[in-house]
Amino acid sequence: MATTTISAFTSLKLTDARKPQQVPQVVQRRNKLALRVWQQIELAKAQANGAQYCVTKYKSYTDTDTGLRRQVEQRVTVKPWWFVTQAGKLAVSVRYGSRVLELARGKYAVEIAHPSDLITNNTVTVTKLSVIAPVTKVVSLYAGYAMLKEQAGGSLYSASATVAGNAKVMNVGATYALSKRSSIYADYASLSQDNNSRFSLTSAIGTAGLKPSQIAVGVRHTF
Repeated sequence: MATTTISAFTSLKLTDARKPQQVPQVVQRRNKLALRVWQQIELAKAQANGAQYCVTKYKSYTDTDTGLRRQVEQRVTVKPWWFVTQAGKLAVSVRYGSRVLELARGKYAVEIAHPSDLITNNTVTVTKLSVIAPVTKVVSLYAGYAMLKEQAGGSLYSASATVAGNAKVMNVGATYALSKRSSIYADYASLSQDNNSRFSLTSAIGTAGLKPSQIAVGVRHTF
């Protein structure tokens, strides 16, 4: 019995790979923006149904009587990204933190014909897969693949309102840890799409049918 167990163990391919302690910062930013967009959609749905929408957060504090750390639940109101312009038109912008993102050169918002369009049109479905593989103690490789699709009738990333926009995004990269808090990275990303789609690798609306690619190199530091 013991011999069989040892034989089975020695047949395994052992490695010094360890689970990464940190997700690449570019992935963190994408996930954060995706979460904020989802919250805006839920807020629009709630308001359309005459309801309120809040998110739950937990705040930690030290109990002065016991000295123990405790958590308290807090309800945080989500502020809408849409607003009424000086011309009386309804518009919606996209925010990352306190920063309003530029959707196209000099354009920071999308004009909307009716409040119901906030939730019925311009719905983009994102299907993504990402992997991270440590190579050594300081070097990690990562790759990602995503499929983007805007429903037929959308007008944000589809050049035609009757045809759904489709795109595929692929990115690969590597990080090199300089210390526990600092690292350098190199990232390559490319996007392919049909002639009806105008997705891009940035937050801006792209040119229909364009297949852009980009290389990014930088330094990350966690404070």
